Amino acid sequence: MAAGMLQLLGAIGYLVFRFYIFSWQRAAYVGIGGVADTPSNDPRVNATVGGGVFMMADFALQPVNMLLLYFFLEGIVRYLAALVSHQVIGSLPLYAISGIHGLFDKANYRRYVGALVPDEVFRGNGNAFDLKVYSCRAKLHWNRYMTVEFEDQFYQYFQEEYGEPPRRFIYYLRKSAPGAPVVVVDHYAIDSVLQAEPDKFAGAPGFWETAFPNWNRPLLVKDEVVRGTARQDYDLKIYSCRPKAEWNGYITIEFEDQWYQLVKDERASKPRPYIYYLRKAKESRPATAIRRYQVDDVLKES
Repeated sequence: MAAGMLQLLGAIGYLVFRFYIFSWQRAAYVGIGGVADTPSNDPRVNATVGGGVFMMADFALQPVNMLLLYFFLEGIVRYLAALVSHQVIGSLPLYAISGIHGLFDKANYRRYVGALVPDEVFRGNGNAFDLKVYSCRAKLHWNRYMTVEFEDQFYQYFQEEYGEPPRRFIYYLRKSAPGAPVVVVDHYAIDSVLQAEPDKFAGAPGFWETAFPNWNRPLLVKDEVVRGTARQDYDLKIYSCRPKAEWNGYITIEFEDQWYQLVKDERASKPRPYIYYLRKAKESRPATAIRRYQVDDVLKES
């Protein structure tokens, strides 16, 4: 809040000072070389039709003054944001500098890690490790509490180190102990690093969908259901032409006498742009709210 207040006071103070000097120069109180050749109240200077409007436009359109006006308005926004909603908002020029700096950092990081190449995997004898993975990119999602599935075998990550390019990141894995609980599974392949990263905003409605929800909607067609396999992290994958706003992680979905729960959702292309991933619900899961689902439910919409 103090930073916003200092910004707006500093900007408006310097702007007023510049306007004071500007008005003197315009009235020839301060002329070129300090020579004044017309009085400040000369009608030829200050009493012309529209003179005040053009004078203000001339002052406001000077680059330095435009910048000061921006800092003044930004200071008001920053101050009110801190005062009303207790939200800290930075200054746009500093955000721009930070963004440019981030681009340089990303370029330096890409040069450091090198080109994308498939991983290399070496199998151990089980004493030091069972699997040693050399990768050109860091696997930030791997941790000790998840399970890595590779060629129908479960492994657990326990150590990492750094090596030479082009595969700087080295990971050590052991086979999971029999009966060990499996909470999160990463289905790993040596070419996974070459695949594009999933869109983290997938499933989020865009501006047009939010402002005009009924605009450019796909035609009504039956949902398409794909059943998952043992290697996949879902039991049902549902493609739909309409969003299922009532589905969330707290409800139970009944389909063909089996209970499921929503795992995640994402977006795709028409005619079924909405994709939902479901897992079979545990028998001990409390069914507080049940939605009975059929593939033709979407056709019943009015």
